[in-house]
Amino acid sequence: MQDQFDFQKETPTQPDMPMGWHKFLIYFSLWAGAVVNLINGFQLLTGAQYEDNADWIYSMYGGLRGVDMLFGAAILALAAACIYVRFQLAGYKRNAPNLLMYLYVANVVVTLAYPLLVSMTTPLSFGEVFSATSLVGPVAFIFINKTYYEKRMHLFVN
Repeated sequence: MQDQFDFQKETPTQPDMPMGWHKFLIYFSLWAGAVVNLINGFQLLTGAQYEDNADWIYSMYGGLRGVDMLFGAAILALAAACIYVRFQLAGYKRNAPNLLMYLYVANVVVTLAYPLLVSMTTPLSFGEVFSATSLVGPVAFIFINKTYYEKRMHLFVN
């Protein structure tokens, strides 16, 4: 009976360890990721990344429009996933840290798959389209967040 009135116990809203990184993710990083993904997704869907040359480029490489449309939709889905995962983390939902890992893995998959399909539909090679620096953030975040949230899994109980 005593336990139900003990207000000194730690709760997910009052964690027993520093949560600065968690706050950075839910108040900035995931929102910023969603905005960047929205911009990139709409650019791919509209061909805006090619500026005024989209019609010419698409007429030269017919399959490229399909690749851009597919990945535009995938990147818009990543934007939505950023927001969903943000609210799961903020609510200390049980599976939220795993969802964050899945989000970053999906980002890595999209980052690798896009240049692969572009290289299959254009004369450009994978190396000409792919930038290894685009993987640095998502891969680093996988390792950083895995370690960080493994230590805090006991907080995610909702």
